[in-house]
Amino acid sequence: MNWVTLLDQSNFPMIILFGLGWFSLWRKISGLEARISHIEGVMEGWLSPRPPVKD
Repeated sequence: MNWVTLLDQSNFPMIILFGLGWFSLWRKISGLEARISHIEGVMEGWLSPRPPVKD
């Protein structure tokens, strides 16, 4: 089963919906990963002693 037979049949909207579903799922997961790493960085910033900031 290749893409040409898939596109020839009437399930082209299903392919688009499937791709959009995967894309939104991937965006949700990657956004969650970024948020978790950001929270970890903030926690590390709180827990580690800060060097004096010079203006």
